[in-house]
Amino acid sequence: MKYKLTTLFFALLCFSACQKEVDVNTTEDDVNTTVTEYTQSWVVPADNHIIPIAANHKSDIMEVYNFGNKEFHYYHIFTNAQHQFHFGRFEEDSWNNIHYSPNALTLAASDEKIIEIVKSSQNSAQDKIATRFFDPTTESFSVFKSQIFDIKFKSAIVAATHLDFYMIAKRQVEGGVGSDLLYKWNAVNEEWEVIIEEIPESTEWNSSSYAFFRSRNGEFIFKNTNSTGLNFYEFKNNQFSRIYREGSSEIILKRGARLHLINNNYVLVFDKVYNVGAGNSLSEYYAPEENRSILQSSVDGNRLILTVGSYSWNGTTYVHKIVVINMSNGKIYELPAVVEYDNYDGWQMTNRYDVDKWQFRFNNENKLEGLVHFEYNSSIGIITKLYRVVYPEVLD
Repeated sequence: MKYKLTTLFFALLCFSACQKEVDVNTTEDDVNTTVTEYTQSWVVPADNHIIPIAANHKSDIMEVYNFGNKEFHYYHIFTNAQHQFHFGRFEEDSWNNIHYSPNALTLAASDEKIIEIVKSSQNSAQDKIATRFFDPTTESFSVFKSQIFDIKFKSAIVAATHLDFYMIAKRQVEGGVGSDLLYKWNAVNEEWEVIIEEIPESTEWNSSSYAFFRSRNGEFIFKNTNSTGLNFYEFKNNQFSRIYREGSSEIILKRGARLHLINNNYVLVFDKVYNVGAGNSLSEYYAPEENRSILQSSVDGNRLILTVGSYSWNGTTYVHKIVVINMSNGKIYELPAVVEYDNYDGWQMTNRYDVDKWQFRFNNENKLEGLVHFEYNSSIGIITKLYRVVYPEVLD
């Protein structure tokens, strides 16, 4: 694995080799890491779970978008048979609901706005894509712009860089899987313009298991999990190239694999946390204890936040601790994953769905808060719901 990871990073970062090297703020040699372990339980700041729903309903957070001091949530309320998808501004434990849909939303966010696309089949030979944008300042959507394509799409997903928006659309073909096309949004003409007619290897891509990560220069990294395993592709200079592949048996690694940009340096979160230094050197920065895996990661400023636990083959993820790493000063905090709620102690954060959807950030009191799930017993059995939790201690 060490050889594979080193190969991954040299490949992953080769696209920045022609750039001026960025000074490294933290390396293995000049950071004296210290680990502080806390024992306090997390608290729920409100009496109810974060999304007020009926007892037999479940809830999921899909995405969180921050624009200055405004926070917007794309969230999901569902039973086994019914689904509701909402988009709204979250403030003081409540939402100003902006948009509702019975169908899942296709969204992506630049630094300035959020894009939404809706695919609507026109006929057997064509497709129509409707596109609009959400302005976080006015909290309003623009009017949909519809565009007819001479291709029928099996699926369409969107990615955002700091300023630009891209659409990856899979061509629908009879009796097989078609290749993908890449489009870029032209803000002047207000339409999608094709950049790549057939993306190499895209016939392998899974349009329901993917993630996008920004790079230094406004391009993006595309993560795709499919029958071949875990794949990372780099989009740069108007072309895709595969930079890494791992076998399909690495279930835990596939779920937790992330590429973050912190202090203008790349950090890979995989089986461990790896810091990339000057000259694209790779050093191990943090490793979970034996028999524990990194299930999820997120970033707030210069702090990396990890969900550490174990994965069971019956589909349940068990979360054991939350780890916060300050990538500037080397301080590491290990927090228990226990929630104190409704006078019951020891309720464990866990999720029968997808820990990847968890969100963490530091609030305006510099306290770590998260949107997480934990389970409890009810009159209708075990219920998993989404809660906002806050850790009571301020972390330096």
